[in-house]
Amino acid sequence: MDIRRSLFPHDPLDNTKLLGSIGTPTDVPCIAWRYCVLLEFEIRIPATMLVPDRSAMRVELDTDKNVGDGHLAERWLPGEGEHQVIAGSVPLAFKTSSRLLVVSMPGQPTRLFTLALSRDPASTASLSAWQRARHISVEGEERPRAAADDPVEMRYRVRRAGDD
Repeated sequence: MDIRRSLFPHDPLDNTKLLGSIGTPTDVPCIAWRYCVLLEFEIRIPATMLVPDRSAMRVELDTDKNVGDGHLAERWLPGEGEHQVIAGSVPLAFKTSSRLLVVSMPGQPTRLFTLALSRDPASTASLSAWQRARHISVEGEERPRAAADDPVEMRYRVRRAGDD
């Protein structure tokens, strides 16, 4: 079953038709950089897990209004102790308070991170605390389930154009 269908039963808009890359400072698609709002994220995985190839990993921002593709940084961050850190960003293309960061890696369950953001979030100066996925979706199971003790964590911040 499609994860989006179980969490958002309607057909979300495809924001790739609305967004076009204009060379923002982080090379992320955006309608116009001066109006752009980005979610910058870091995903921390245990050093014992194999880091996926960039082309095999997928990060999406799923909302009740659209699904936006995440963009992974060219160079991933150096490891933190016994963890590896993967960085990226995704545009916050619509005002909504219903947002999930969906992280898919080959051979792993799909992780669903709930984002505690307002409908129109302000920039945040620093990254949030590390948080674990709220749900995971395992291939072959009908619905996502609670992610008890999943070792993958994520943190994020909001960055608005001009708020450096």
